[in-house]
Amino acid sequence: MELLGYVFMNFLQGNLPWQGISAAAKNQMHVQIMESKMTTPTKSLCQGHPKEFAIYLNYTRLLGFNDKPDYPYLRRLFRNLCVCEGFTHNYVFDWFIKARKYNPAAAVPTCKQIATKDRDPAPTPALT
Repeated sequence: MELLGYVFMNFLQGNLPWQGISAAAKNQMHVQIMESKMTTPTKSLCQGHPKEFAIYLNYTRLLGFNDKPDYPYLRRLFRNLCVCEGFTHNYVFDWFIKARKYNPAAAVPTCKQIATKDRDPAPTPALT
């Protein structure tokens, strides 16, 4: 769960403080990365982004290995953020829009187009 928070921050920022850490031995590098993750304050990692990301990371950092996350709480956290930011859940994602800009053939079919295609399958070629 904590790792997912780092993925969110990587998407938002384009990098993480421990990216680019190098060491003579691979296990040394892993230790340095772990230390960086453990000592990087959530506040500084999430600075400039909605507070919900810091709340999420703080929550997940407190979870024990065998603890079950409160998934409804976490969903509410981000759903409320989406409402506050004015986002609608319309199944149109940024990568769909970018695909259309660069490649009109990559346009995402509508639900109606998908349903029509499912009802009218393409004819199968005759066996010879």
